Amino acid sequence: VRLTVHRAPTDNDRRIKGKWNLYDDNQSAENFNRLFSKVYACSISGNTITVTGSLSGIARTPFLRYEAQYTFYQNGEVRIVINGRFKDKIASFLPRFGFEFTSPVPNDSFAYFGYGKEESYCDMHYHTKMGLYESRTSDEYVPYPMPQEHGNHYHSKWLKMDGGLEFSSDGYFDFNVSEYTSEALDQAKHTNELKKNGFTNIRIDYKVSGLGSASCGPELMDGYRLSEKEIHFSFIMK
Repeated sequence: VRLTVHRAPTDNDRRIKGKWNLYDDNQSAENFNRLFSKVYACSISGNTITVTGSLSGIARTPFLRYEAQYTFYQNGEVRIVINGRFKDKIASFLPRFGFEFTSPVPNDSFAYFGYGKEESYCDMHYHTKMGLYESRTSDEYVPYPMPQEHGNHYHSKWLKMDGGLEFSSDGYFDFNVSEYTSEALDQAKHTNELKKNGFTNIRIDYKVSGLGSASCGPELMDGYRLSEKEIHFSFIMK
């Protein structure tokens, strides 16, 4: 389980990815793809573990300071609550924010309640409908000519993997299920270079920034950017 902000850049992110991620040809990014996680304190009270920590790109000052609570119940549920604040000056808006889970079950099947059945994002979901759907990890892949971010499901309330994991929320979350890690998608320049890691990779996100049209149009509109200074996010896992 990892707390992350990186996603594989899309064609439309070509103008912003140099501010997001560290590549060989740039030195001034926030380094979201080279994340360093630091824990300042960890305490246990009753059935709750409280963690105080921060996230930063490697060789950068922390861009997020947070407190996360993990509350465990006898029925197997774990309620995860995270409250955080971003630093005042960040080079850009964030690609996304949430948790990544690596399931040992390859190409797992799942059911969900959210926008589907095709991929959907905060600025690209009117072609989809809110409803109950079933899918398989391999079916979530979208074969763009250049490997990139794909398969997100916007405004979801429930996700159940056949392998056993289940996620739900009183509010909403975005989720992504893929045979590929965001790092593998980011590194591959052609589809034949993509390598699966043999697991099912799951993201449960507070928010994913929109796709925009900056490949041949204007930059992403402010309303679709993850640029708020405070985050309050909770969901249940079992």
